[in-house]
This record gives sequence, C-alpha cells and structure tokens, in this order.
Amino acid sequence: MAILHVRNIPKPLYERARRIATQRGKSLSAMVIELLEELDQRESERRRAVTLMRRIRADMEARRQDWPQDAPDAARIIRECREERERELTGSL
Repeated sequence: MAILHVRNIPKPLYERARRIATQRGKSLSAMVIELLEELDQRESERRRAVTLMRRIRADMEARRQDWPQDAPDAARIIRECREERERELTGSL
C-alpha cells in the first residue's frame, strides 16, 4: 500500500479533522482514505455527466440539421405562448 504524507496543514484544520475522525470512531488516516474515495467517486460521476452532456449536445446538433430552415426558435415560441396567455387573461382574444 502507498504512503501519503501531507505537509503544512493548518493546525486548526488538523485539529478539527482529528476531532471529527474521533467522533466517527475512525483514525485520521481512515477518514482521509474515505474522503479520497468519495472524491474519486464524485469525479467519476462528474466525468460520466460531462460525457453524457457531450453526447446529448452532439445528438441535438445532428437533429438540428434535419429541422426546417424557417423553424421558429425556442425563444420565439415561448414569447408567442406568453403573449397568447396574456391575451386570454386580459380577455382581448
């Protein structure tokens, strides 16, 4: 197993970490390993999310090429829906 040395930890941070580890019934080393594993897991999830977003973007761009050139954009559709709703609410339809 590898050894990790960490230097120049601010004393207040070290003391808080040691206290938290003790409260959890763990050694400081065990808690640091747990935190590193959690960080690794979150990073893996982040990478999967980025990959998924890239695939979604690429799929959307591919589909956009199939759209008619004169298709309205989302902002225009929303604006028209809001205007229609406003007319309905004010009774000026």
